[in-house]
Amino acid sequence: INVATMTRAHDVVCSTMGPIWLEERQGQGASERSIADTHPLFLALNGQTEGSVLEVLQLAAYLLAFRDDPGLVESIASLRDANKYVPAIIELDLALKFRNAGASVGLFPPTQRGVADFSIAVAGTQHIVETSGFPSDTLRDDAMSFLTAMAKSFASAVKRAQIPFPVSLELEVEEISGHKRPAVHASIKDLVRTFREH
Repeated sequence: INVATMTRAHDVVCSTMGPIWLEERQGQGASERSIADTHPLFLALNGQTEGSVLEVLQLAAYLLAFRDDPGLVESIASLRDANKYVPAIIELDLALKFRNAGASVGLFPPTQRGVADFSIAVAGTQHIVETSGFPSDTLRDDAMSFLTAMAKSFASAVKRAQIPFPVSLELEVEEISGHKRPAVHASIKDLVRTFREH
């Protein structure tokens, strides 16, 4: 990725979020906030890590892809809110995947109960898509619980192995039931240990 592309992506994101939003983030002194209180996008815009650069590039791609969609205004409002930022990114990512697969996509279409995350039209049939989970969504709850446990396991194993640089791990887990957790946990520890030794 060349510097011009990274600079343009940064400019697209900054101009979309707006000078007022940026000034408000910059105006919060370090004594007033911890890193946990800082908007994740503001961290990415000011970060120099590969992850920060990729996050800005990714968001710029979403913004450009849906620049002509009237529903993008709602997405931008969500992106500005630290509590809604990650769900908004997930919505845009999934919407773009559907578009790239050939579907016609519209952000925040009206429904009988308000608005949905987005709609897709495939072979002339429109479908409403909601990416957020619901309190009664036990499959989502089990998955989130499993992923959280595995993320903690990975972070703990990396810390214990004293790996001095950022690492990432991709696992394929066919089943997320509770009795699989010890095996996956052990696999994570073994992978991190092997990685450290080599």
